[in-house]
Amino acid sequence: MRAHGAPDSQTALLFARGSFAALAPESSMHKRAPPDEPVRDGKRPKKGILRVLAVFFAVYGAYCLWWAIQGWYWSGGLSAVMSMATAVGLWLGYRWSRYFVYLFAAMILVYFIWNIWALLQIGWPYPDRIESVAAVVPGSLILMFAVGAGIYVFRTHRGG
Repeated sequence: MRAHGAPDSQTALLFARGSFAALAPESSMHKRAPPDEPVRDGKRPKKGILRVLAVFFAVYGAYCLWWAIQGWYWSGGLSAVMSMATAVGLWLGYRWSRYFVYLFAAMILVYFIWNIWALLQIGWPYPDRIESVAAVVPGSLILMFAVGAGIYVFRTHRGG
């Protein structure tokens, strides 16, 4: 017989674990979800956007390979191999491919910073505002895509 106010064995077990997740229905709470946060029903993310990213990386890899063959640039060959591996990994759903996406985003960021530094060395911003903006818009869009791809892949591959 337990004393008045003493926890039963199930409550004591929950306190020992430090979690009350077992008190909520399984379909309404994910083990890593914040309290009162709507969660999905546990289904894997749709592969549509991951496949679009995979096609992008395959096309980019083919482009880098073409430049590597045309100009004998070893860095283009390295980018081509990395992009093709990323495309295969994303298409087949391998979790290791996320690190290649992160590396791609980091490389684009470093390349963008290096290009801004090079533009500053030759007198950017230019007197013409349109020309100044046009010099950085393409790189900015590629950078936003790379960072967005990294964030999306992180969100789809986290938790495991």
